Amino acid sequence: MDDVTRRFRDANPYRDGRLPASAEPSLASILDRERPPAPQSLGPPSKSRRRLPVLLSGAAALAVLLIASMMAVLQPSPKAMAVAPQPLPTRPATQTISDLRAEVGMFEAASGEPSRLGSSLEGWFFIFDVDNPSSGFVQPQEREVIANADGSGVSRLFAGTPVDAFGTALEPLPEGASQPGSMLEELDWGAGELFGGFPDAPPESPELMRDYLNKYLHLSGLPTDVSYGAAEYAQAAVSLLQTWTLSPAAERALIATVLSGEGAEVSGSTTDRAGRPGLLIELGRGIHQAEGVSEQLVIDTKSWKILAAETIMTGENLEAMLPPGSVISYTLWR
Repeated sequence: MDDVTRRFRDANPYRDGRLPASAEPSLASILDRERPPAPQSLGPPSKSRRRLPVLLSGAAALAVLLIASMMAVLQPSPKAMAVAPQPLPTRPATQTISDLRAEVGMFEAASGEPSRLGSSLEGWFFIFDVDNPSSGFVQPQEREVIANADGSGVSRLFAGTPVDAFGTALEPLPEGASQPGSMLEELDWGAGELFGGFPDAPPESPELMRDYLNKYLHLSGLPTDVSYGAAEYAQAAVSLLQTWTLSPAAERALIATVLSGEGAEVSGSTTDRAGRPGLLIELGRGIHQAEGVSEQLVIDTKSWKILAAETIMTGENLEAMLPPGSVISYTLWR
């Protein structure tokens, strides 16, 4: 059993329970697929310490989440989450994807802090419990990763405020919800364990950023003989932003790389779940990603920052009772 397969199985909160019958063949196919060996710098941590869930490859983790409904990037507790957030609203936008590609290429990033290892984000990920398929609230989680130069550090996971499908805070606290602000997990990491698939500092030019993300996607098991599209680069971008806090120039280069990929389209202007205006970019379905799934990013084109990432179902999921258009995950960077 290779390292990626072992990490998938160890991260599965339902490995001792029952999956939907239709998920069994797909799950077996994923777990049996050969992966290239992980590089030496990404070797497994000691047995007494679990690897950060946020540092799993975006494409692989999402495939397992959708097919088996069994794991989440932010490692939420295994509660039924039948209620899903409403999709972000959109308004007509005047900018096209061609406009954005030209504008980001001309944008000169303001000087600022250099990229640093560590991150702070908020996220929610759909978990479906076949034995208890109903829940009346959404509770995001907040994760902070404080890192040292050698890749050691600490990660902390906190409960967010429970909301309904429209984002309205729920009071009193719903039954089964965690107290907002309470710490759910704290983990210490040894030297090198926080680097994930990004041991080197992110580059600040679009050309070097493309090569940087290609290397990560290769190590994640994606084929090396194809041209990656916007969805693949977006998945790599999300994983990178879960690992590093980028300098303005590096984030501009990251956005330029994502927008350069085939499949990127402007869906419209929107307001993200933190109340910030931006453009909603539709990225489509990536290689090795489950059928019926689409990736989205919310981008601030004034500062050229990625504000949020969303994953949307484009097909119906009968077991989870989710209609097309349902949000199955989102991540915010503040």
